[in-house]
Order: sequence, then C-alpha cells, then structure tokens
Amino acid sequence: MPSSALRVAFGFALGLWIAAGGCAAPGVEPRSAAPAAPADPAADGRVGVRRSMLLQDLRTNFPADFSDANPLGGLLRADEYEGALDAGRAIEAFASGDDLKSLLFAQAAVGADPGNTARRSLLHWISKKTGLRPDPEGELPRRALLAYELSAAGGAFFEERFGEALQRARRAILLDESSAEAWKRKASAELALKDEGRARASYKKARELDPDDERLDRFLSERGWLSQ
Repeated sequence: MPSSALRVAFGFALGLWIAAGGCAAPGVEPRSAAPAAPADPAADGRVGVRRSMLLQDLRTNFPADFSDANPLGGLLRADEYEGALDAGRAIEAFASGDDLKSLLFAQAAVGADPGNTARRSLLHWISKKTGLRPDPEGELPRRALLAYELSAAGGAFFEERFGEALQRARRAILLDESSAEAWKRKASAELALKDEGRARASYKKARELDPDDERLDRFLSERGWLSQ
C-alpha cells in the first residue's frame, strides 16, 4: 500500500485530530460527517486529554524516532499495514483509559516490525504511564499474540491455575472480541472458579460467534443452558 494511503488509513483507524494549532495529522483528511455528540462530555474530555498527552510526549521526547514532521510518521511502514493500525489502536485504547488493551496492541505493533524504534518508544511510553510491564515473549504480530494468549490460557487451565487462565483469556478478548475460542476459554475458567453467571454469559457469546460448534451445544444442553 502506498505510504500516503497508509497514512490516511492509519488516521482513520485512530479517529483523531492532532492538537497542534487545530491541524490534523499531515496526510489525513477529516471525516465529512460530523461526529456524534458524546453521551458523556466529561469522559470525552478525558479521552482528549490522554490522547494529547501521549502524542505531545512522543513529539517532545522521541523526535529521533520519527521520520518527518508528522509525529505519527515513524509508526508507519509502507509495506506493512496491520502493525500501523495496531499502533493506532494502542493510542486510542490509552486515550480511552483501557490501559491493558493499549499495552497489548503496542506489543503487537512492535511484533509486526521489531526494528521500528518509534513503535518501541510507544510501547515503552505506554508501559511507563500505565505501570504495566510488557511481556517480552508477547512482542508478536497481533494474530500470533492472540494465539500466544490462547495457548497460555489453555496451559494455565489444565494446570488448574484458573485465575491466570481467566486473565489470559481476557487478554485474548481484548485483542480480538470476535474470537469464539477466547470466549470459550474465558467461560471455562469462570466455571472452574464457580462463577456460573459469568460463565453462562461467556458461553452464550462464544455460541453467537460460532453457532456451528456442536460440542459446545452438547455441553450447554447437558447443563440446561442451551435454551437460556
């Protein structure tokens, strides 16, 4: 994908304006439709503050990491698309206050291009601001990171470390809410922890995402949950 097109796609993935004299990021055209009014103006303001803080710090503290005057430029790579979007998702998750999701997507952005110093600076900055430590084993492209978290959830479950299994499944869901396998592993951990209400809801979500899973249908039918 040409660099200019990638910048536009990245800008739309972020859904943001750079607070620099009221200008948008270079190469990013504003949306034609007016944004919907936020349900909570105070929350929307907090999002803007966190986003501006992150971008201003990157602009001020890591100038050598960026390829041009656009502070987002160094996060992009013309021949690599997913990692750029994941960097954008990391910024938006941080702005929204979802610190763990922000860290995971920053790891995925690094994993897609390990030599990209701007993305590594982004990961370092998010870790510093949130107090969350990145997993060195988890610096993987997003699909590989999802598989890693699912495998860790499964391993923890079979070793009866159900709390860890639940946390790993939740991390997988943050990376891909449409992963039926992640919801099933979350449900299994919740059931093992005797949280039947949440387990039933998680199994229901997994079934919505994968309605052809006959094994799951049998399990839910045996528990009397299939029709609930």
